[in-house]
Amino acid sequence: MARRGIAIACLLVACTVHGKSQVPDSAAHVRIIELFTRGYTLIATSPSDAIPVFEEILRLDSTNLTAQRQLGSLYANAGRPGDALDRFIAAYRLMPSDTTRLQIAYLLALMGENRRAYRQFRILSESADSSLRAAAEPASVVLSTMACAQQFPWWFRAQASPYFDTRFNDLIFLGALYAGRYIDSSRVVSGYAVLSLSADTRSTGGAFPVIFSDNYILAGLGLRIIPFRGFTTEVQGGLAVNLVDRPDQKTVRGDFRAVASYGIGLFPRIFTPDLVAFTPSPFADVYASFGYYSRYENGLGYMQARAGCRLLTYRHSALDLYARVNIAADTEGDFYNNVLEAGPGLSVVPEYTWGMSLTVEYLRGTYWSANQQGNPYGKTYTSVRIFLLFDRFLCN
Repeated sequence: MARRGIAIACLLVACTVHGKSQVPDSAAHVRIIELFTRGYTLIATSPSDAIPVFEEILRLDSTNLTAQRQLGSLYANAGRPGDALDRFIAAYRLMPSDTTRLQIAYLLALMGENRRAYRQFRILSESADSSLRAAAEPASVVLSTMACAQQFPWWFRAQASPYFDTRFNDLIFLGALYAGRYIDSSRVVSGYAVLSLSADTRSTGGAFPVIFSDNYILAGLGLRIIPFRGFTTEVQGGLAVNLVDRPDQKTVRGDFRAVASYGIGLFPRIFTPDLVAFTPSPFADVYASFGYYSRYENGLGYMQARAGCRLLTYRHSALDLYARVNIAADTEGDFYNNVLEAGPGLSVVPEYTWGMSLTVEYLRGTYWSANQQGNPYGKTYTSVRIFLLFDRFLCN
């Protein structure tokens, strides 16, 4: 009786969810019902063995919406996202629905098709179904930046980090614009052009320059290699124009740098509540780099590490609290390039998709190099730094 009930249910579904059947005779309809019964029985015991059963149903009738969806789910669970995507696309063409579109969007994201996935999630973020909107909106936020980062063959990136340092009462600006082109679709190797700026408000030139931060405009060409996620090597050459007159340097100088860097992180969850909400989500990240810079005739290494919690969220905005450690070192032993800093920070993200944050950090630091010659500041210090950080890949 149970098997008969399943067969009748499958027949009703098969007859009502799709249009004109490709199967003209009743014997074939009976065969499809038998296959549905067998397929659903196998799903409960051996899902992989159910796949050929539903494939057989679609060979008999490719317009069967139920079979298209079920086979798509089986393919996805079996680790075959490409085949699953084909089935859900076929199901959507038979009967468009936001639920099916959501499956398509998730599969595209799983396959790394971020631009296509973003378009689907963006449509779903305006769905009439509130549960689908809640699922789609965070995904569309995340993918909006990932889609730009993975476009091919051209990529564009803008970075800026102006900050005010209370220790020196100085406003410092660092920024760069990149335009690059990948060598092939693997996105491992790319050539790029860069225009960057470093400047501050207190450094002065002349016969007796007083330098708080480097001041120059740089135009260069480089080669970037990303052999695996998080690790980047860059070799770059160009020309730098000094913005502060210094008797020991030419105004225009050649610039060469070769840098390797690695970054990894655990990122906070994206929430988009309609009201301000306490949504604690931990995060941690580490970034390290080391390279040779001809401008300084020195090898410089940096490491930054954070650990904290995303405390409050509202729509596309968030408030983060964290602790930070900064370490700098060089090969020449200059005191100002050998620094250890630590302290708390508070960051406001005004809009996830902007790639921007306003950050305040309180840091205690020490010059840890054994060579303190020429250090007029003392070995330890305190600084409050207020950053406006921007880092975003730009879509063409």
